[in-house]
Amino acid sequence: MKKQITLAVTFFLLLSGSLSNAQQPGPQTLAMLKESPAGNQVLQFLEAINDDSPVDEALVQKLFAQKLIDKHGTAKLADMLKDIRRNDAPVALYDAHRKAKFEYALKLQRAATGGWLDLLLTLDEQLPFRIAGVSIDLSNEPAEKEQPMWPARASKMAPPRLAPNDEVARQAKKIAQAYHDMGWFSGVVLLADQGQPFYQEAFGYADIENEIPNTLSTKFRIGSINKDYTAVLILQMAESGMLSLDDKLEQFRLGFPTEVASKITVRQLLSHTSGFGDIFIPEYLDNIRAYKSIDDILPLLRDKPLAYEPGTDQQYSNYGYIVLGAILEKVSGKSYEYLLQENIFRILGARNTHCRIAEEIEGEARSYRFTLNGEKVDHTSQLEYPTPDGGMYSTAAEQLDFFQALFYTNKLISDESKALIFNDYASDGPAWEEIIQLDGNMQGYAGGGPGVSAVVEFLLKENAMFIVLANTDGGIAEEVARRIGYTALVAYRCRKPGCLWITSCTAPLKRKESNTCN
Repeated sequence: MKKQITLAVTFFLLLSGSLSNAQQPGPQTLAMLKESPAGNQVLQFLEAINDDSPVDEALVQKLFAQKLIDKHGTAKLADMLKDIRRNDAPVALYDAHRKAKFEYALKLQRAATGGWLDLLLTLDEQLPFRIAGVSIDLSNEPAEKEQPMWPARASKMAPPRLAPNDEVARQAKKIAQAYHDMGWFSGVVLLADQGQPFYQEAFGYADIENEIPNTLSTKFRIGSINKDYTAVLILQMAESGMLSLDDKLEQFRLGFPTEVASKITVRQLLSHTSGFGDIFIPEYLDNIRAYKSIDDILPLLRDKPLAYEPGTDQQYSNYGYIVLGAILEKVSGKSYEYLLQENIFRILGARNTHCRIAEEIEGEARSYRFTLNGEKVDHTSQLEYPTPDGGMYSTAAEQLDFFQALFYTNKLISDESKALIFNDYASDGPAWEEIIQLDGNMQGYAGGGPGVSAVVEFLLKENAMFIVLANTDGGIAEEVARRIGYTALVAYRCRKPGCLWITSCTAPLKRKESNTCN
C-alpha cells in the first residue's frame, strides 16, 4: 500500500529516460548490477540510503539526473533522500528486476521493522545514467528469496520482537518529555497492546493563554486521519451494494464535465490516482473560512483540467476526498456528518469525536503553529471547517477505539474491505488472512497542518499501537511516534553475532544511526 503518515511520504518523480547497455530486461543478479553502468547507479542509490554521511548538494548532483534537479531543485531532492533514510534505512536488497532499459524494480526490506518496500528507479538516458525518477511504496508482499543479495554481509532479518511494555513506556515518556522540554511537543501519547493502553500521558497546554493543560480527555484536531473515516463510509456503501468502487464519477451527477467524469472511478478517488489536483489554490487559501461545506468546495476544481490522466499517476489529493464526500451525500441523501454519526460514531460509542469547527466543541486543544523564528502562534481561528478530507477533533482513546474496530473486528467493514485498504484499493492484492500474518508490518495514518499534527502507528500482526496527537505542528507527532515505534522494536539490537544493523533513535534531534555489526 502507499504510505499514509506525513513522516512516511511516497515520492513519485518520474521522468523519461533511455539507456542502451549490455544487460537485458529481466531478473538481475548482484553480479549483473555491478557489471552494468546502470546497475551500478542503482547500487549507489541504495548505498546512499544506508550511508550516514551528510546529504548535501554534491551527493544530490552525484545521484540524480540534471533534469530532475532542474524540475524539483536540489533542496527537495535532498529532503526526499533524508526522508527515505529517516523512515526506511537501513535496507537490504532481495530482488532486482530490470523492467525496461531505463527502469529497475527492487524489493527491499527495512531493518527497523522488517517490513517490505517496492522501489522503482527510472534512469537517465545518458552516461552516467543518474536517477531520473523515484517511487517507493510500502508492500504487503515479501520477497520470494530467503536471503538478501545486498549488502554483502547481510543476513535474513528475524521477525521484529517487541520490548516489554514497561520498557517501551519508560522510553516513550523520555522521548515525549524531551520534545516537550524543547518546546516542540504539546499533546497526548497513548501506547496500547492488544487494544489495551499500557501508557498514556498528556504534555503541555491545550490553551497557553489561559494556562489550561492538555489532559487525556482533550480533543485534538486529527487532520487527514479524517480520510480514513471517509474511506470506511465508502467501503460500507460498497458492501451494501449502494455503489461499486468501479462506478464512474458521471453516475453520481455532481456537475463535472462528461469528459472528466466518464474517466474517474471511486477506486481512483480512494487511491489518489483520479487526476484531480489539490484544493490549496489561492482562491481557497485567501478565504478559507468561507468554505464551510462540501458544496462550497466542490466547484473549486470542478471545471479545471485534470493534473494527469486518471490511473496513470498518483498524487495526494484532498479534493478527491471532498468528491468522495459528495458521492456519499448524493447516494444516501444524508449529510456527511450524519453518516459519520450513524455508521461509525454510534457503533463505536464515540462521544468525543466531532466533525465540527473548534468554536463549536468543548474541551478542545487550541492549535499552535510555529513561525519562522520559532514562536508559537494560536492558529485556531484560521483553521478550515472540517470536511471529508480532514479537520475532525478526537481524543487519543477514541482513535484507539476506531483503529482497533477497523482492523481487529468486523464492526465497521469486512475482511475483504480491510484488504482493499492495505492493497491501496487494488482488487488483486493479497487477502486479509495473509496481510495480517506478515511480520513487521508497520502501518501509519497521519494528519497535519498549521497547528496540527496527529499520527496512529501500529504493528498489524502484533497489534501494538502508538498514538500521538499534538496541538503544535511541524510533523512533531510523527517524529515522536516514529522514535517510540523504533524503540519498541528490539529485533535488530545485535543480541547475537551476525545480526545486520544496530538501530538507535531515542535521542531528540538526532538522526537514527545505522552501523554494521562486527
